[in-house]
Amino acid sequence: MRRKIFGAAATAVVLGLLIPLSGCGSSDDGAGDGGTLRLVAAEYGDTPATSSKAYWDKATGDFTAANPGIKVEVQLLPWADIDREVSRMVKAGKAPDVALMG
Repeated sequence: MRRKIFGAAATAVVLGLLIPLSGCGSSDDGAGDGGTLRLVAAEYGDTPATSSKAYWDKATGDFTAANPGIKVEVQLLPWADIDREVSRMVKAGKAPDVALMG
């Protein structure tokens, strides 16, 4: 129960931060929509059954339903690699809009 409450609270915080960032994402067509936000999150699961992909699919689906015109792309990275990979993205000038890391 405690883990569910923490998970829901963390998602609310992360997705709540996406709303002000919606103007920072890249727009596919420049037509004035909210654009696409890139979220990188740690993957704690080690099998498809324990993956957090379904969780993030639902969370971002709920967010985009409530915020039409804003798309969210989630990239899940293994916990052991996320710090290194996000550092590489930043150095390459391709930092995500939001990174949920330890």
